[in-house]
Amino acid sequence: PFLEKPPLYFWLVATSFLAFGVNEFAARLPTVLLGLLGVGATRGFGRKVLGKSAGFLGALALATSVEYIILSRYVVLDMALCVFVSLALMCFYVAYIRGSGGALHYFLMYVSMGLGVLTKGPLGVALPGVIIFLFLLVRKDLRALGRMGLWWGVLVFLAVVVPWYVLAMRAQPGFAREFLWEHNVLRFATTRYHRRAPAVIYAGVILFGLFPWSVFLPSTVRHIFSKTRRKPPEGQPALVFLLLWAGFTVTFFSLARTKLPAYIFSAFPAMALLVGWFLDRCLSERDPAADGPAPRLSAGTLFLAILCILGVVAGVAFVCFGPTDYGPAVMPPLWMLGALGSAALFLRVLNKERLIVVVCLPLICLIEVVVATCTVPTLDPLFSNKHLGELARRLAGPKDQFWLYHLPIESTVFYTQAKVTKVRNNLDEVLRSEGRAFVFARLRNLLYLQQAAEGRAVLLGQSGDTCLFTNKPMPSP
Repeated sequence: PFLEKPPLYFWLVATSFLAFGVNEFAARLPTVLLGLLGVGATRGFGRKVLGKSAGFLGALALATSVEYIILSRYVVLDMALCVFVSLALMCFYVAYIRGSGGALHYFLMYVSMGLGVLTKGPLGVALPGVIIFLFLLVRKDLRALGRMGLWWGVLVFLAVVVPWYVLAMRAQPGFAREFLWEHNVLRFATTRYHRRAPAVIYAGVILFGLFPWSVFLPSTVRHIFSKTRRKPPEGQPALVFLLLWAGFTVTFFSLARTKLPAYIFSAFPAMALLVGWFLDRCLSERDPAADGPAPRLSAGTLFLAILCILGVVAGVAFVCFGPTDYGPAVMPPLWMLGALGSAALFLRVLNKERLIVVVCLPLICLIEVVVATCTVPTLDPLFSNKHLGELARRLAGPKDQFWLYHLPIESTVFYTQAKVTKVRNNLDEVLRSEGRAFVFARLRNLLYLQQAAEGRAVLLGQSGDTCLFTNKPMPSP
């Protein structure tokens, strides 16, 4: 049994398989729909608490950011967790500003927390719960906890969460220890899962993941605090809430010993809304003072130009020194990235930075379309087992077996559509067996595998750093 994660996302994927068959479209559909829900919720929330234009720009920034587009295509849980955490926080804030008329939104908040726990465990309630508490603490309004209907809210939350967890613990007595202790507490407090990295990694994740809008994030924070010192900006409670949302999420996962780029993804809607609010101020203010938003927008525009130039240089280096000629797939988006940087620099020189959204947005969308339709399919063999899995499925007979040596199992099972067994030791016994074995392994392990197979290993294909081989020669077609 798979005891690492709760079932909600897998239920969604299974439902999609039932409706559309077992294929890539059905596998990715739940994530795509959740991504659209996240963008729609961000726009609606931003429009309500920051204004129509700020909400639109925030949703636009989120929808066109690099990591949001990537995770909207991947069959992973991070998009679902991000959406449910975001919905819980958004529903709380709308209920909070409504006061006595917010019962429905508090109900939706508790449901969203429950769905978050069914997606990725205690994090689904702990993350929004702490952010809400910190916000009320900063606002010196802890009495608002009494207006949240905690007694019936806890019942709603438990009604969503408890049935499956009780059934899981009854079916698997070791579930509580493996899931709650090993995959939550130990994953946070230790490096036993070999995901160690310095906390500064998340600065790079934000810079790349929220690109191109991340270039305006430092100016956004600076503008908020400078305005707060002189005069409270419009919608200040909402800005404080968004800052706490983004800041606590990044800080919490920076303290964890295990680090992955997608861990702070739940902060992206808040960051996008903050940038949307800042851009709206920059585009709407007629008289930018020396310390107003226009100079800071200039700094972000210049930063964007520099990053685009560096991106072009890195991309050209990859094309020139990469293992294969990927130029036809990589160069078109690189030229467009160069055009984006040139446009940003041109606007900076002309002191027309306020046109950055209008001029650069079409280029950003065009780059992302070209990358999704041209670059990603070409580079896919470097990062996916798809081609090797489909090759093994075509070549295998009904009695042949599939083995995996020190590789993730999920994508291999999907593309072979067969039972795949992980093996760490005793691989020599598998390779010397009478039956045919198809083995997926890292290319660096190929020499060892050939020795273990006593020279009988036949390499069938290679995709990136992964190879597929068998222990017996394939019959002639």
